[in-house]
This record gives sequence, structure tokens and C-alpha cells, in this order.
Amino acid sequence: MTKYLSLIFASLFLLTACGSLLPKGAPAPRLYTLNAPRTMETGNKIPVRLQILLPQATPGLETERIVLRNTDNQVDYFADTKWTGTLTALVQSLLVESFDNTRRLESVGSDLVAINQNYNLLIEIRDFQAEYRKGAAAPYAHVRLVAKLIKADTNDVLTTATYNESVAANGNSLQEIIPAFDAAWQKVSSEIVRDSLQKLGIQK
Repeated sequence: MTKYLSLIFASLFLLTACGSLLPKGAPAPRLYTLNAPRTMETGNKIPVRLQILLPQATPGLETERIVLRNTDNQVDYFADTKWTGTLTALVQSLLVESFDNTRRLESVGSDLVAINQNYNLLIEIRDFQAEYRKGAAAPYAHVRLVAKLIKADTNDVLTTATYNESVAANGNSLQEIIPAFDAAWQKVSSEIVRDSLQKLGIQK
């Protein structure tokens, strides 16, 4: 019995001693987010309850990874780098905040929270990647969204519009590329909010 116990303790010692030789886990990825526009859309209060549906995304974009395209046919991802959530969840959350910042609507929320909405906003994410273009030393942040404003009770699509922005990064590092994403996002989301409020103001 003593012999067997000695063998067990010796095995445990070897496992503990070798633990430091095992490969360490991968480093935690760097997380990035974007900012909702803070510019107030002036105008009267609109008696509308708007729900931002979870966006749809082109295959390859429904991920937490930050997408890089070197050619039209190749999709890559930046290593050890992620958005703070899936791209669709991030866009949805930022749009809710963007509309809320205007203080123009009766209420605005996502489809994660049950509200008695009159209108839905559906976003299709067609492009949301860094792109290296011919002759450019640094990539462009390219954001292209399709926004559909839908009447909740009938599912009638009131408007469909495409919003497309590209902003050149100042360099090739993520610290220089993310601000370009933020600038492109702010332009696109500001236009979506402005056009949607204009249409909802007419529909009320």
C-alpha cells in the first residue's frame, strides 16, 4: 500500500513540476468598440415607439472578429482582436443609443426588450471591413448598411435606403484603423437617424 501511495505522490509531483513547461494560453484579445453620435437632431417630439431589430449581416461579417479584405474575394480577420460583441449586436446597441441621444422619440429599444412599438428599423450590414485598395499605403474602413423602416402592424416597408461611407486610416495599426471605422460609422449612423426621424415625423 505504501509503495502505491509513493507512486501516486511521485506522479503528482511530476505533473506539478511539468506544469510550467506546458504551453501557455493565448493572450486575451484586444477589444474595440465604436461610438454613437452625440449630435442632437433638433425638432419636435415625435409620438413614435421605435424598435431596432437585430441586424442581418452578409456571411463573414456575423462575428466578433474585425474583418480585413485584401482582395475582392478574400476575407481575413485581424489576429487577437475583436469587437466587444458580435457585429450585429454592436450595431443594434449603437443605433438604439443614437436614436435615444436625440430625445425625439417617445421610446426606442431593441427587440431584446418587449415594447409596444409602432415602427421597426431593420438594418442589413453589407460591408463593415478594413480594405486595402490599389495604390493605398493604409486601409480604408468601409461601412455600407441598408436601412428599412417598417410599419409594425402591417409589416409595410416605408423606406429602403443604402448608406455607404469609406474613411482612410492614418496607418496600418489597429490604433489607426479603429478611428477610421468610428468615423465611417458615425457618418452612416447619423444619416440613418436623420432620415428615419424625418420619415417618422411625416408618418406620425
